[in-house]
Formats: sequence, C-alpha cells, structure tokens
Amino acid sequence: MLPAVRPATLLVTAAVVTLILTALSVWVRVTALDPVSDALFGQHPPTGFAVAYRLFDADGEGNVPAWFSVLLLAMTALFSLGVSSLLRDRGAPLRRYWTGLAAVFLYLSVDELAMVHEELMPRLEQVVEAEGALTFSWVVVAAPLVAVFVLVYARFLWRLPRDTAALLVLAGALYVGGALGLEVVGGMVLDEVKVVNLAYVLVTSAEEFLEMAGAALALYTVARYARSLMQDADGGLIPANGSVTSISGETKPPAA
Repeated sequence: MLPAVRPATLLVTAAVVTLILTALSVWVRVTALDPVSDALFGQHPPTGFAVAYRLFDADGEGNVPAWFSVLLLAMTALFSLGVSSLLRDRGAPLRRYWTGLAAVFLYLSVDELAMVHEELMPRLEQVVEAEGALTFSWVVVAAPLVAVFVLVYARFLWRLPRDTAALLVLAGALYVGGALGLEVVGGMVLDEVKVVNLAYVLVTSAEEFLEMAGAALALYTVARYARSLMQDADGGLIPANGSVTSISGETKPPAA
C-alpha cells in the first residue's frame, strides 16, 4: 500500500535535489540579469543557456523545479492517505485528519502543476489593488485559509507524538514562510523597483527553496510516521487512538 522506501533516504535525496535545483536556478537567473546575456535569448534554435534558463528557473512554471515540487507534494499526499488507511482499519479517530491532510497536499500538488492560484489573480485584482505587499493578490485568499487550517489542525497536532508534531509544524512553517511570507516580500520588492533585479531574484530563490525544503520535510515526517505505524502493526502495538504508543504505554519513536 505504501512505498517501501526508508524515510531517511527520501529526506537525503530530496535535500540534495533541492540544493542542486536552487543552485542552478540562482545561477541562470543571476546570469540572465547581465545585459550581455540578452544575446543568448530569442535565437532559433535556442542557445544552451536559454534552454537551461527555461528548465531551471525556479520562479517559472512547467519546468524541473516545479515538477520536483509536484512530486514531493503528491508523494506526501500518498503517504498521508496510507496513514489514514492504516488507522481506519483500527477505528482510530485521527484517520479523518490524515485524509484531510492528504487532500491538502494533493491540492497543493495540483496547484503547483496547474497554476490555480495564478489563475485567480486577474479576478482578485478587480477587487484588490495589486501593489506593495499585495502585488501578488492571491495572498489575500491564502492567508485566511492558512489561519483556518492551523485552527482546525491544532487538536490533531496535539494528539500526535511530540516529535512528529514538531516536524510537521516546522515543515509547515518553512513551506508557508516561503510560499506566503516571501511571496509578500517579493511583491514589495517588485512593486518598488518595477523590474526583476538581484534583490528580487534572491528573495524569490529563497522562497522556492523554502517551499521545496518544507515539502521535503513534510514528506519525510509523514513517511516516518507511516513506517512506525506499519512496524507497530506487525507487532500488534497500535492502540485505537492511532498514536505510536505500545499497549504497555511505552512511547515508541518513529523509525528513521
């Protein structure tokens, strides 16, 4: 039901790929700021640098960094659904939270692939003045949704093992800090200078890095929790509430 991959292997692989993609993105984007590089674009067939820019610009869409983010989020949705299935078999009440979490990660994956929130911006700009912190107007919708999610899932986090809850909170802080927090900062920079400059490149590069890092950590955490549930199931140690605690009351740390 769930991929038999060690969570630590997933984390290390995702971290290495994230660092490589971020480095490539910064390189092509900073190089493209040089006026001399203008000659490298618009040629047919495209130059090698133009191809590299298209493939690795993390602030762009439909390229390698975007595909990698889609993959991380989709895999996290899959593992979350797997956890929900494991808990459902035991009548554990937290299973609905895990199903909801799977739906959230699936939506984020689809949004990354289909650019849903970008499609909303032209409509939002009819009611919100797109300038300053609201240059990217979709944040007006996203911020309240994040607040509602935190309120709804506070009880869920409280009932999880402390280390799992802490890792999920950290993953969420990284992802939202990049996707929402630095999106606001990037909008302010762009609104002030009106052109893409080094400051904007660095802010948006940090934004995409945090998104990928948060998604990678979320994948590791959920996969780690799923692995611990499966190991405990083999030993008959899963209680009805779905926490990773043995029948004797001994807390069992999730597998690395």
